[in-house]
Amino acid sequence: TFRDDRTPINRNNRGFSLTMGTDADHDVNFGAGACWDSTNAFFFSVAAMTKQFDAIWAAGSAAGGMDVSVSAGFIMAVSDVVHLYAIRKDSDATGDIVASLSSNWAGVTQPSGYTYGRHIGALSTNASRNLRTFVETGGEVNYGVYVNEVNTAPATSDVLQLLTTVSIPPNARAWGSVRCAPDDVAVQVAACAVTHTRKNGASVYQHANFYHGTTTAAHFAVGGAMFNVVTDSTQRVSWGGYWTGGSPSNFVVTVNVLGFALVDRFAEV
Repeated sequence: TFRDDRTPINRNNRGFSLTMGTDADHDVNFGAGACWDSTNAFFFSVAAMTKQFDAIWAAGSAAGGMDVSVSAGFIMAVSDVVHLYAIRKDSDATGDIVASLSSNWAGVTQPSGYTYGRHIGALSTNASRNLRTFVETGGEVNYGVYVNEVNTAPATSDVLQLLTTVSIPPNARAWGSVRCAPDDVAVQVAACAVTHTRKNGASVYQHANFYHGTTTAAHFAVGGAMFNVVTDSTQRVSWGGYWTGGSPSNFVVTVNVLGFALVDRFAEV
């Protein structure tokens, strides 16, 4: 079997750097880029431009960027993921950018006259329906302010549980910090972990990101560590805590997400 050298390959997809716009809550500056569409039928380029994600899509820079409004009176959703697409105009092959809550091109409400597009990245919104502050470098998105996802006592010691509301895209590499903080000297051993969902139900202690030994009245088992895991198709990771002595009400696990990178930002997720 011989490879057809005309077959598009992802190394041809390039550019599309992201920076926050003047209206940092809603606008994103895109660096110039070029890519194959999702069907690998056309290779096209997009000029540098700014898109406004508090407005419905319109062609060109300094124009609306969202494909549809999420609900009456609101353009962006609460604490959700905004997927970014390069799109190709059918009539003249010029490029533009559109954003959508859909993680695949088939689910995007495609602007009229733009049949082909490709996923080029993602960002997320906060509880106020604004874009989270970020710095993007080489496809890695680091939040300006960490996102607290968990701050609670596990229901059961030494069992990884599911976290379903991580503020990053599905099938993405996420990093952040995990911390466990008993407030009772009766807690003798403390450990906590964040892992891939395939570890769900497994032992926390076997996958502990942070471990602390025997506590004393003057030194509770408080500490933390970094994690780097991959979310599943519904934006989930596993987390949990392990302790001996004391009670669950005296043991709190905190998970903060600091940033993410799509495993392949040019792939539909």
